[in-house]
Amino acid sequence: MSRSLFYVDSHCRQSCRFFEDGKTVSACCTENCGNKIDGGIQGFFYSLGAFVGSKPRQTIGMAILFTVVCGAGFVRFETESRGEELWVPQDTRAEQETLMYESYFNSSTRFNTMIVQAANPGGDVLTKEILLESMLMHSEIATKQAKLDGIDYGLLQLCSLVELDQRLTGLSTVPPFIAEPVSEDAYRNVMAGLFNFLSTSGSNDIGNVTLGGDNWPTTEADFVATVAAFASSSGPGSIYDRDVTFSQDGSQIEAFRVELEYVRLTKENRGELIDDAARQIDAMDSTRDMVNSWDDLPTAFAYSSKFITIEGFKIIQLELFQIVGLAIAAVGVIVCSPFPVQ
Repeated sequence: MSRSLFYVDSHCRQSCRFFEDGKTVSACCTENCGNKIDGGIQGFFYSLGAFVGSKPRQTIGMAILFTVVCGAGFVRFETESRGEELWVPQDTRAEQETLMYESYFNSSTRFNTMIVQAANPGGDVLTKEILLESMLMHSEIATKQAKLDGIDYGLLQLCSLVELDQRLTGLSTVPPFIAEPVSEDAYRNVMAGLFNFLSTSGSNDIGNVTLGGDNWPTTEADFVATVAAFASSSGPGSIYDRDVTFSQDGSQIEAFRVELEYVRLTKENRGELIDDAARQIDAMDSTRDMVNSWDDLPTAFAYSSKFITIEGFKIIQLELFQIVGLAIAAVGVIVCSPFPVQ
């Protein structure tokens, strides 16, 4: 006695039965549908092959024409090498922070390197005459004024330490991996620089406004004017001239930036020094959390030109975990879900 193995669906339950002897009683609608699809595919490629074989010249001509039409787009082809455009999805938090940052501190600064050499090829440059000329050249650069958008810019000077360093001390070995604020290269704050200047030199050179017992200007208008004079390109705090953004009429301070420095977040892999993506992600997230936790300070956000790339690392890491998790779940479903035998 033969035994039924399974049924395809309710419509074919009586007409499509497979028996142990390998024979079928009748074809069901699913089988008929599969036969039609298979026949349609075979018929299409048979007709295509017959056309190509009987009309080779027309086929070659149409292929060339199609290629030319598709290749016309190369006229507007542009190469893209920026990692943030290639790998990082749009509308990420880092991209929004970058747009906000650039709206306040959009800079077109460029760095140039000057090489001093002797007039005669192979000559010694460590002579008194050449060194004196080099010092004169440095003096010209230091006093050179460049005007951009109606503002004069000069050579940046050294900055001083700031009081916010107390919150940033001891974070070089734990997230957010911020370098110890022990030098002007690791930390810069225009407000701390202004306070140090007012405490030691007063306001005579930057507007001569009235200072209170705390060495700060007594009114908001005097405070804004003092900051503008101090952080101007020709002021004593010229190093901060691009760290403060004023309103169009100059009556308000829209934003100012405090610059920090991260420790080196790299690791060695097979003898090569590469980025440590995990530590960089921790540094970015911890910096954002730290800044957001400063409830006693004005509203602020964390920004770094590397955050867009690190955001890409974070998204890729999350997607890898999701893919692995889905793969494990799929294998578990296949292994743990037996098919019933009827």
